[in-house]
Amino acid sequence: MDFFSFYSIKWVRTTEYPKFDIPIMFFDGEPAIGVNQWISGMIKQGITPSSLEEAMRAIGHLYNFHKVLTIHEGDDYDTNRLIEKFLDAKMFGTDQFCTLTSDSYLKLAFLGWKPVKAKSIKTTYLRHINDFDKFQSAFHGADRLNPSETVFLSSYEKYLAFKQRSGWDALLHLFPAQEHEKEEFSISVREDRVHKRAKRLQDRINKCFPADRFIELIETLGNPRDKLVFLMYGGGSLRRSEPLHTFFDDVIGIDNNHMLRVRLDDPTYGEISWKDSDGNIRKTTRKEYMEENYANEQLPPNHPLRHLQTRDQVLNRNDGLHSGFKGMTFLEASFTPSEASSRDGEVFWCSPEIGRYAAKVFEEYMNTYIYRNPSTGKANPNGWPWHPWLFIKITDDEYGLPLTISAINASLKRSLAKMGLAGKGYGLHSLRHLFGFYCATVLKIDITKLQGMLHHSQISSTQIYYHLSDATVRHELLLAHHKHIGEPSDVPLDLPAVADFDQHFKYQYPNNWLR
Repeated sequence: MDFFSFYSIKWVRTTEYPKFDIPIMFFDGEPAIGVNQWISGMIKQGITPSSLEEAMRAIGHLYNFHKVLTIHEGDDYDTNRLIEKFLDAKMFGTDQFCTLTSDSYLKLAFLGWKPVKAKSIKTTYLRHINDFDKFQSAFHGADRLNPSETVFLSSYEKYLAFKQRSGWDALLHLFPAQEHEKEEFSISVREDRVHKRAKRLQDRINKCFPADRFIELIETLGNPRDKLVFLMYGGGSLRRSEPLHTFFDDVIGIDNNHMLRVRLDDPTYGEISWKDSDGNIRKTTRKEYMEENYANEQLPPNHPLRHLQTRDQVLNRNDGLHSGFKGMTFLEASFTPSEASSRDGEVFWCSPEIGRYAAKVFEEYMNTYIYRNPSTGKANPNGWPWHPWLFIKITDDEYGLPLTISAINASLKRSLAKMGLAGKGYGLHSLRHLFGFYCATVLKIDITKLQGMLHHSQISSTQIYYHLSDATVRHELLLAHHKHIGEPSDVPLDLPAVADFDQHFKYQYPNNWLR
């Protein structure tokens, strides 16, 4: 079945935004003036790339649905029911994905929409549509498609709001003094109530990469660049986008245990010290550093490296330069002063062997791809590669450009196929879960320490990664039982040590890692 779209998006640079691409939305090939004004306003307010993508998709899909209703019901269909019917289409799906048993125009909508959960409809579609609806009414005098009013919360709603905030809000004590109001819309999405048991099943532990295959994964990777990236994932706990924000200058040397030291910071607002053209040492945000050092005016106007931004600020999420950032918290409170020092803003390696091997492959990466062009054998010129990021593409046609998530995913896909793990559900984030599993089960690291190592602000986030093996849990139960029935130090001689239970999960390092 062929599916249709009546809207399109083109990314351009304008006189108002000369340094980065912005989206222009078209309806039936014509610029959607009101929508583009709304988009421009959101960009000026600092909307994130992911929220911008959601907002454009919500309005684009609503326009597509409006065109479908026009085809089925004529130009004079009741627009007051547009949003209500749109929500039904999202809830039940269209065409071959439609879950309705009765005959419905949704089965011949030619939109190809799969059913969406109520919570996702509310957060990724309806909230943006309501926002645009209010914008159109305020700035263009349009009638509201979904009118709203401000009402006071009921006592039960205030209780739920208080309970929801109690786990994280440091200003919870001010809650009683706040105004407790909400905006209530004529049309809304009612979320299905989920039983606690069902919710636990939905929140089951995410798939963790097998600990006994991690070293094999690293060995299947074909070059030192990929090895270092994947060591930072599984051996250093980084999320999938975080290595792509690493600058050359963030590799700050080798520690006393010969492990690689890699600085971590916010890719836009983190501080960086650098030397300007007059030889003065300056300390600025990374965003300011990029603006002052990587305008790259010598490059052609349409070159991807001209007027570089920090990668999380690139609005077009389909642009290879875009790389998201969820945020990091550097929790010195999780460590003693001697443990924390400045190291809390660095990669924590889960073993000295992995940290040392990371130093080894970093040196190999620099010698093979950075200092010289591997195709010509000649030294790269001063200023190359015209950007500050550590990881580059190494193919001849794109040599020197910043590495992308899609390239990393392709490397993982090839390695999983070699290992016979294709289609098992493992992704880059599985390696972060592996880090949590290894620290909890093998290293027996306390969860508050792991919170700092994962750079979480809330320990509830760390609990998702604190995986213990079944064997470890059983062993701890046996140990507790024997301590309970005897003296606290009375452990039977025939009870295996914890290390014996976890031996299967300990990394076995190849000789080339240890030399």
